[in-house]
Amino acid sequence: MAFNIKHKVSGKTTYIYLSGSLVTGGRMSLSKVIKGIVANNPNNVELDISEVQFIDSMGIGDLLVTKTLLMKNGGKLVLVNPSQGCDEILKRIALDNMIEIRRVESIN
Repeated sequence: MAFNIKHKVSGKTTYIYLSGSLVTGGRMSLSKVIKGIVANNPNNVELDISEVQFIDSMGIGDLLVTKTLLMKNGGKLVLVNPSQGCDEILKRIALDNMIEIRRVESIN
């Protein structure tokens, strides 16, 4: 997956900021990267995808794996500020019914 990632932890929430594309063919799996980030704080993740230009089926799968991983540990995944392209795809496949999507000015 061709993406860049930054994160910070505040209390029981890990804020993750993605940019680039969540697509097949890259070297990193988003779910594996997030699993490493939340290893010591496996509660809630707010994933800002406002700078993600495109997401394909592999990226969608990684979001679902991440949600499941967090739920097993008592946490939850929230997608924050999806870009227009991602938002259209998420709605088209009804992922907005499976994963909470939040639109906010800033996520700390």
